[in-house]
Amino acid sequence: MVLSENQTYRYSAFGISIASVIEIPEFPRTAAPADVCFRYGRVPFPQHESDRSVRGVGLMGDGTVMYWSGIGAFLIEHGRTITVSPSRDVDPGYLRLVLTGPALAVLLVQRALSVFHASVVQCRTTGIAIAFAARSGGGKSTMAGAAYNAGYSMVSDDVLALDFEDDVPFALPGFPHAKLWAHSAIALVDDAGELNRLAASYAKLARPITERFASESSRLAAVFVIEDGPEIVVSRLSGHSALGALLPHWYGAGFDGQLVDILGRERHLRETTMLANRTAVFRLTRPRDLARLPEVVTAVEKTIMSARELKPEESACRS
Repeated sequence: MVLSENQTYRYSAFGISIASVIEIPEFPRTAAPADVCFRYGRVPFPQHESDRSVRGVGLMGDGTVMYWSGIGAFLIEHGRTITVSPSRDVDPGYLRLVLTGPALAVLLVQRALSVFHASVVQCRTTGIAIAFAARSGGGKSTMAGAAYNAGYSMVSDDVLALDFEDDVPFALPGFPHAKLWAHSAIALVDDAGELNRLAASYAKLARPITERFASESSRLAAVFVIEDGPEIVVSRLSGHSALGALLPHWYGAGFDGQLVDILGRERHLRETTMLANRTAVFRLTRPRDLARLPEVVTAVEKTIMSARELKPEESACRS
């Protein structure tokens, strides 16, 4: 890839190296040759979205356009390039939110990875990865943060990127940052008042992961699908129940259903079926009571230690 002189920042995330004209402090630095570039350029809004609704997606040639009113348009092409056309006077924090979240997730899909809307931690005793999936605002980052506080390593927040090796799913390490709502941050972080907002008028806070960030891919052994309920209950799912629980959390199934036709309905079913067949899937029901988070982590730990296929093995991690 030929890089222009103004691409001054080099980062790594999810196993790829990125050359970016936009500073993204959430990403760790790297000196590796770039696989991907983030650049500025003119990106027209999709024609059918000319009314400039709050957000939307569309096709442009072989690429996918994503846009947000007041933030800008992002053209993701060939798994190698994201072209950013920012709105006037946009807070750079909003550009980073898109580039480190949905735009990056679509790029990973274009790079033939299986991508799900989940947060991932690495078990401290087995070396395996476990994922927490939930609808937006459903508590996946909070649950991963509680597991992190209990000694687990952080793998990725909000995006689960899987590379299947001989049909075994490996979770790729994202970047050492997590996004938390203020009430979750207060429950999880001692100095929550010192955390920065991700953008000036955005409610979520940035939690740097200063230790125990998993720098290697880990075998994904389990997915816990979070639901609300009066008590803490973990139940094993299988067959159609497991598949049905996971289908809404394939990344392309989000965005109000606008992405699934672009990224592929057949792919949606195929990749979700692979995940359901190759991991243990659990429904994790818990009350929305942050004071009970340690109890929820304990319930997850007991489940991990009692399930035969979640025992340690030599191939739990890879470089």
